[in-house]
Amino acid sequence: MAYKELLVADRKLSYQDLLEIIRLVEESPEFSEFKLEYGDIKINLRKSSAGAISAHEPLDNPADLSPKVTQVTSPPEPVKLVRSSRTSVPDGMIGIKSPMVGSFYRSPEPGAPPFIEIGSTVNPDSTVCIIEVMKLMNSLPAGVNGTISEILVADGDPVEYGQILVLIKPS
Repeated sequence: MAYKELLVADRKLSYQDLLEIIRLVEESPEFSEFKLEYGDIKINLRKSSAGAISAHEPLDNPADLSPKVTQVTSPPEPVKLVRSSRTSVPDGMIGIKSPMVGSFYRSPEPGAPPFIEIGSTVNPDSTVCIIEVMKLMNSLPAGVNGTISEILVADGDPVEYGQILVLIKPS
């Protein structure tokens, strides 16, 4: 079994870095197990013989690899994916861009009403969304008076730095 352990120092580890590490481990035939320690963060990735990757707690006894069974009582709800190929802001609109890589959330907590809907009126201090980065929630203000014209990202989707999230028609 190929095994690699890496200790990263003096570098900030972003959400995008984590995604890239997972992708590299998944695609590499050299790794069947990968461990990363970065400050308080410890990541253990292990590929099964079929190549699937899983994250797990460290095993006290590596020989104890009994499968975990989860009972599913109802099928999961379908996921509605919203993807935007928009890379520029249309004339007469203001785009709210992500200031960081993270996860986009439309409401302050699961089950709560969203901060905005299409047609919502906002002012400069109105929160339009939250970007989560490593369990830290960052509120994004509208920054302008106007009306929400488009929401370009689905709730819970990963977002990139500079990605347009919301379009506002200024008033």
